[in-house]
Amino acid sequence: MLYLKLHKYYDFTGVLELKICISSESLVKLSHPSDFKVRVPVEVKNVLNFCFDTETPAYEEEEKTLSHDIDKLYDAVKEFHDATEDEREERVQINPQHRSLIPKLRRYQAHAVRWMLEQERYKQN
Repeated sequence: MLYLKLHKYYDFTGVLELKICISSESLVKLSHPSDFKVRVPVEVKNVLNFCFDTETPAYEEEEKTLSHDIDKLYDAVKEFHDATEDEREERVQINPQHRSLIPKLRRYQAHAVRWMLEQERYKQN
């Protein structure tokens, strides 16, 4: 995991330079870029803290196992959009069902088009 390697020895001053080497087993391998549940070995943290004069934050076990409830997220987003639906229809007074569009838009699709138009600030363009 960690090992020391003699780098240089200065006869005149008696100074010994060592290299701190971290093996590949010490490196964290993420299965996905958004992974955060990683455990860096304590030895590696200590060496990095010492070499770079930093202090690694200590996390509680509860924080390490934090998981997201996607259903709650979607429900919150839907609730927000449903609450602002009427206001958006007043602000974006355009019929998203274009006459050249053969399929009939469903209600939620029409709301999505209005939301996109509002995001693009169609009145200002």
